[in-house]
Order: sequence, then structure tokens, then C-alpha cells
Amino acid sequence: MSANANWSADWEQTHWDAVIIGGGLAGLTAAVLLGSQKKRVIVLEKATRLGGRAQTTERDGGLLNLGPHALYQNAEASRIWNALGIEPQGKPLALQNAQLIEQGQLTELPGSPWKLFTTSLLGFKEKTEFAAFFAGLGRMDTAAWDRTSLADFLHARIRSVKVRELLTMLARLSTYSADPAKISAGTALRRMSRGGVLYLDGGWQSAVRQLRERAEQLGVVIAAGAQALAVDGALPQLRVALAGGRALRASSVLAAAGPRETAALLGDGASAPLQAAAAERPVQAACLDLVLASLPQPSRGFALGLDRPLYFSNHSQAAALTDQPGHAVVHAAKYLSVDEDADADRDLAELEHMLDLLQPGWRDRVVTRRYLPHVTVMHALPTADAGGERGRLACDGTGVPGFYAAGDWVGGEALLVDASCASAKTAADLILAQLRDVPDGREQDAGLAHRRR
Repeated sequence: MSANANWSADWEQTHWDAVIIGGGLAGLTAAVLLGSQKKRVIVLEKATRLGGRAQTTERDGGLLNLGPHALYQNAEASRIWNALGIEPQGKPLALQNAQLIEQGQLTELPGSPWKLFTTSLLGFKEKTEFAAFFAGLGRMDTAAWDRTSLADFLHARIRSVKVRELLTMLARLSTYSADPAKISAGTALRRMSRGGVLYLDGGWQSAVRQLRERAEQLGVVIAAGAQALAVDGALPQLRVALAGGRALRASSVLAAAGPRETAALLGDGASAPLQAAAAERPVQAACLDLVLASLPQPSRGFALGLDRPLYFSNHSQAAALTDQPGHAVVHAAKYLSVDEDADADRDLAELEHMLDLLQPGWRDRVVTRRYLPHVTVMHALPTADAGGERGRLACDGTGVPGFYAAGDWVGGEALLVDASCASAKTAADLILAQLRDVPDGREQDAGLAHRRR
């Protein structure tokens, strides 16, 4: 275990109601949910900073998330956090003069119903088909399409090739997935039917900070720099072994980490579904994060690739991300297919070429830049073959009673941070039910202590 000056020997003598492994959004959300019910909870985070992929880094006066992040206003994460008093502040992005990139050329992307019907991008019949799709989306039985790929769904339901391309592009934006032939159509349709998004003031670390502060107010112990290595024992006496020879005892353990790390904690005790999840290839993106002294074309704040899986957005147009007047915090990304081996140099060249097209002269205005060629977007793609989100590992499907999992790869609801928070709530509810129904193990601890005397 890395040095942790704040480690207390008392923690090793406590019988915890829950040990949470992972201090990202799922782990912290579960900690607040359990802490609000007066449970004894400790969060173990192997890194020295909390947040996981929701970390924000300050560089030259700009706040950089790990690639583009946005929070759906009326989805699972927002609803769960708001109920807990966690309310990250932010604003939606204005889409005036949004751009569509096709074959290296720019076209204005219709950002309103009026612009849709005045654009030259689509013919009259195509405009009608496009509008009819969204008019019926809210009433659609999306579950009926869970085992159909997005590509097959669009071929079955949409006549126009151009409209299919536009809907594929918008689904890619909503799901961060560049695999229309694999992703469940039901998953993509549910995501596309959600409302607008917010770009968070102060970056996503603002949500992490609020969650941590609330957890600590509720008595949750946060141990950064504490690496869990293995979990053994049996309900209600689970043992978490940490690097450095330390160990914690608990009635329940929640792994709010990736599937490989979660499976490694159990070794041979991991269930077959958990082992299968650990073998999945994660969904990734190549991200170029920039702070620019100014934007050469400030009106071009957002763009999507039609024939290439590309994204560009000036997040500081909506969110407070820099203290320097005129500076812009922008994110360029390429969504990567799970079937292809990424080429970091090729992907960077494609992102830079996109910026040359959108913001000619941007290279002379770089204050700081960071290229992340393989950012994990989510740990598992909800495929049509698996039945979409409902095919993911259940929170209590790890193979060990009392050992639960949460994250964007767990549970039958939502995607991305919304899946992380939804599974965190499900896992917290399961832990609370277990603590009501099963003796918590402290009597056994007391018996062991008596025999030692």
C-alpha cells in the first residue's frame, strides 16, 4: 500500500457495514447513500486523488476533464444526486452555428426545428422522415429493439441513407459508441430520447468534491492511497486485504471499480458472468484536450463528423472552466471501435486536421494541450447480442454473497455516469436489505476478541 499518513489503526479494529473499493463517482455515490442511513462506511481509493475518470486537471488557468464530459439533466445521475443534495452547477451548450463535417467539408448542423426545415442538407422527404422519427421516439417501445443492432434497426425503419447517417451520428454522440453494428438499438434509442446536457462549472471534479464533502459530513471515512488486493471470507464476515499487510473486516463489500479489478479481488471465486465482463474490451476514445488563448472562429463552438466518428466542442462557452478572459477550453475526440486496434499517431493527425478545418490558425494559440489516445469511455458496450444494458452483470452477480459491484458496466439501467450512479443505488439498496436481514458479524468479532483474551 502506498504511504497513507492519514491511516488509522482503529479502522482495522472496526467491523464496517460496508467497505467500498473505488473512489470514483459510483463509489462516492454509494457511500453517500449508505452514510445517509447511518451505516459505518469506508471508501478505499488506490490513487491519491478521488474521482477516477471524473478527475479534472488545472493547466495554465484552464480546467481539463479527461476528454469531453456532459451530464444529462433529467437522467439517473442527476436524479440520484439531487435527492442527496448534490447539485453540480453548469449550463447547456448553445448550438447556433454548429457544424457537420462530411468528406472534409463543413455544413451547418440543424440545431432547431426551424433550421431543420430550412437546411439544404436534406430533401423534403428526408426532413419529414427525420422529424417523424424524433416525434415518435418518446412513444417507442425501445425494449422491443434490445436484441437488434442500431444499424439493423435503422435499415429496417429508415428509408433515406442520409437520415440513417444523421441518426447514426446522433446515436454516437449520445452513447460514445462507434459500433452501430454491435450496440443495442434499444440502448441507443433510450439514450437519444433523453433531454439536454449540462457542461459543469469547475469541471467534473466539482461533482466529486460535493460527493466527498457530503460523504464526510455523514461520517463516511475516505482513505486515499489505500489499495485493496483481495476479498475473502463469507457473509457476514468478509475480509478485505490491502497492500502493506493491512486488512479490514466488513459485513459487505462494494467494488466500484472496473471489471478486471473487481474480478481480480475475488480470484477463482469470481462468477462466470464477472469473469466474462472482465474479458470484455472497453469502449475508448482518442481525446485532444486544449486550452487556447482564443478561438480563431469563436462562433464554431460545436461540430460532429457525419462520415467519421469525430467530435468537437468548446466547453468553456457554456461552463466556467478558465479564469483567463478570452481563453477557451475545447475538447476534440474520435470515438474508437471496439473491433479495431487504435493507431495513436493516426488518430491524433485526424483530430488535428479536424481542428484545422474548424479553427484555422488554432496551433498558434495553444496555451496547453494534452493528448489521451486511449481514454476509457465505458468498460462494456451494451450489445444487441447481450440484450443491451439488461445483459450486463447484476450488482449481486459477483459469485460471493455480500460482495457487490457498481459501475458503468453493471446493472440493467442507463449508460456512462448514469449507469454508474444507478448501479451504485441498486448496490446500496441491496446492502441495506442485507444488513437488515443478516446478522452483521460484530457479535462474531466480539467472540473472537474474547477468545484472544
